Amino acid sequence: MKHRILLLIFFFSPFSLFAEKNLSVSPYFSIKSGTLYEYLYSSENSNNEVSLLEWDYSQLYCLGLKTSFENKNAEFYFGFDFALPLECGNMYDSDYFYKNGIKNKCNYSSSNNYSKLIFNSIFGANYRFSFFERLSITPEFQLQYTFAKFKAQNGHGRYGRAPYSKTGTDVNWDSEDAKIISKLYGCEFYRHNLYTWTGLTLSYDFTNKFNAGLGFFLSPFSYTYSVDHHLNKPTYDTYLKMEGHGNLSKFKYKLFSNTSINHNLILYTHIEFITGNTDKGISKIADFTEKYYPLDQKNGANIKQTDFTIGFKIVL
Repeated sequence: MKHRILLLIFFFSPFSLFAEKNLSVSPYFSIKSGTLYEYLYSSENSNNEVSLLEWDYSQLYCLGLKTSFENKNAEFYFGFDFALPLECGNMYDSDYFYKNGIKNKCNYSSSNNYSKLIFNSIFGANYRFSFFERLSITPEFQLQYTFAKFKAQNGHGRYGRAPYSKTGTDVNWDSEDAKIISKLYGCEFYRHNLYTWTGLTLSYDFTNKFNAGLGFFLSPFSYTYSVDHHLNKPTYDTYLKMEGHGNLSKFKYKLFSNTSINHNLILYTHIEFITGNTDKGISKIADFTEKYYPLDQKNGANIKQTDFTIGFKIVL
């Protein structure tokens, strides 16, 4: 009998951890703005950029949902959001050549950027430590996955690369000898990103119904996989595949506030900034057959993003 009682205590003791628990759902709306950077480096010097694509999005409107489970001071949560498919900014394409060690831009074009599919998901866990009644410090871990697909259309530019220039040599894009191209075929691009985040948030309870704070996160590991498809005549299409990772290369900052409307409803807002250093990796290239071959040039990927979010936390 004694063994049975001990067995029952052992079996049910983990569930006692969740005796004081709160389950909540949080619908939210966010506006994201920023730029995805795509670099290609010289085969002779991996620090020299020869190509840069800047996928600018100044107005991504996102709808999302977050669910969280809280037990005393611990919280586990999962959230995701989608962006509405709209014209969202511009894509800038720059090519460079080097003369006497000096970097010169030879090709430059601008196109309208359209978001096709933008998805973001995040899983997190944290534990809150309280000090002096109103102050809290919360260590936190996050795993974040993002997918972005854009299409650049209605482009125009100036090309000073040797095959296009009047002189038959590389000239600057704004030179009189550069060729003006009034219509470009366009470009498609998608990127997968995986981030791990570790950080701390600091919050202060100004009243019983309002608190605010800030947070700082560092990414121990980030992974990027992307493909850009340069549209052309069907048999002249080119694909460039890039894959790379970074360690301690991305940073995230956050300001937030929570306003309690009643016991079961909380209005929350936050503004979040992501920035960091460029992650470098390997490149592969393909023609219209999409059969890829290794390219002896490194690639790079980076991001700068601001995210403003407002939502309601509903305690069930």
